[in-house]
Amino acid sequence: MQLLSRVVGSHKLCVLGFYTYIVKYLTYHQLRIPAILVALAQSVHDLTPPDVLTPVVRKIAQEFVHPGVGSEVIAAGINAIREVCRRQPWSMEEDLLGDLVEYRKSRDKAVTASARGLMQLYREVNPGMLKRRERVCKYTFSGAHVIDNAGIRARTPAWGLAQVANHCPTATQPVQQSISKGLLYVPLRPRMIAAQYFIAARESFEKTS
Repeated sequence: MQLLSRVVGSHKLCVLGFYTYIVKYLTYHQLRIPAILVALAQSVHDLTPPDVLTPVVRKIAQEFVHPGVGSEVIAAGINAIREVCRRQPWSMEEDLLGDLVEYRKSRDKAVTASARGLMQLYREVNPGMLKRRERVCKYTFSGAHVIDNAGIRARTPAWGLAQVANHCPTATQPVQQSISKGLLYVPLRPRMIAAQYFIAARESFEKTS
């Protein structure tokens, strides 16, 4: 299980049967459950379909995050959900996120820290899934407390989309410096050469006439 999860996460493979296989082991009384949760988090990447991960996240919440278990089990469940959602934020449901964030009011410090970590994660990647009072706040120059409504839009691209750079600025800088110093000769395009030849011919004709 650990080997397969590491291979899937490293090479960004989509082995959908792995998540249906691992979901039956996601109980708090399962033997070596910390290693199973680590394997689950390692197998998730940005190309994993969110529809496959949503039942897994809800299964963790149902088994680990409820009043019938200890505080350390709740903290472990929220931390596991946070690590899965860190790699694929679209696997979380809005109603489930609201329920998990409410645990930040718990009396246990570990549970509070876990819930605040999950809330901080969605403040960065998708603040629109949080309630208005849970979004990022900022201060104006007058010192007034203002809700940052500019961050409602998701900062993480949708599943299947990727931001691809169409140029590399750091790679062109040495070339431009070499051209400016005269260390590198770059041939001009044929149209530019023809235009320069036409301008030179016209100037010579005007001088002779």
